[in-house]
Amino acid sequence: MNGEDLWLAYDRNTGAATTGHLTPDGTAHPLTQFQLDPTWEFILPTTGGVNIFFRLSQDQVSTGVFGADGRFTDLVTSPLGGFFHRVTVLPAGLVMWNRTVSENGEYRSVSVIGRVHADGRHEVISEQLLLDFWTHIVHVGEGLLLFYNSRTRLAATGLVTGDGGFRDLGQSFEFDTWTTILSAGDGNVLFYNTATGDSATGRVDADGGYTDLHSQFLGPMGFVTTTRGGFVIIRSADTLAAHLDERGVFSDTVIVRGLPTERRIVFVR
Repeated sequence: MNGEDLWLAYDRNTGAATTGHLTPDGTAHPLTQFQLDPTWEFILPTTGGVNIFFRLSQDQVSTGVFGADGRFTDLVTSPLGGFFHRVTVLPAGLVMWNRTVSENGEYRSVSVIGRVHADGRHEVISEQLLLDFWTHIVHVGEGLLLFYNSRTRLAATGLVTGDGGFRDLGQSFEFDTWTTILSAGDGNVLFYNTATGDSATGRVDADGGYTDLHSQFLGPMGFVTTTRGGFVIIRSADTLAAHLDERGVFSDTVIVRGLPTERRIVFVR
């Protein structure tokens, strides 16, 4: 972790917000306190400190920018042209919006690709994509997406190109049962089952292939991803910060002090 990892502690009920830096030794230094709108369900960093703010009940997306000093500036609200259930952040300001539809008694996923500009404007830049039904869609780096269905345990990979195009990479896998899938960057992925405490790590290659790395029992905990591929690990006894090494094992682990984990934590820059 480095001092440029900027965190936001957000109270969804009141909108009260605090930003701060997380230093390499695990110390959380508060920077600014301010008020955001309450009830945001998604707060996701794109590029340059610009973040998406989104509610499931709205067909529009709002943006704001966090400066390196922790100060926040509202930007703009843009229409989406439809209701979506999920958003996945991609490189270079691209995002994938997804909603689930029923077609002849079968669930399918309908997706579009959008772009968030430097001034916060959002525009849809693709036609609708009709995909299989997935419970998890995770960006693992360089436009690569890992798709997973926790009901069937089937997974696949795809690629979003810089112009908003999508390519199915023709790879399919069968995984164990996972409730949480998080990207550690550079194709590395963390899998976790909240019911059992089991975890695993793996790597998605540039061609969409997948390799298992490491499995272990972790017990009950929660994870927050940083904007640079690290993790904050929240346990009942303490909070940790760590990275995954090339073997898929947690390393550079330090105890985090001063992070207000009673609020929702999001790394925003």
